[in-house]
Amino acid sequence: MFEGLVVGLLNQYLGEFIENVSSEDLRAKVWSGEVILKKLKVKTKALDFLQLPINVVSGYIGKILLKADWAHLGSKPVVVNVEDVY
Repeated sequence: MFEGLVVGLLNQYLGEFIENVSSEDLRAKVWSGEVILKKLKVKTKALDFLQLPINVVSGYIGKILLKADWAHLGSKPVVVNVEDVY
């Protein structure tokens, strides 16, 4: 149930950049505040908002690690690590 909620939120916030996130891409450790996403496909229009003279033909992100203190979301930072961007 929690994973479904997280997947919905991630698709809402990352949907402009990443193809649909599914629960297969997600590993969540609820009590530790850790969410791991693996093998994500970047949308070809992900960087269009930057208005740069480049085109994304294909893109992948190997892993995104989110660490959050759920009890203090408004007062403590959320740490995001992105690895293996191709």
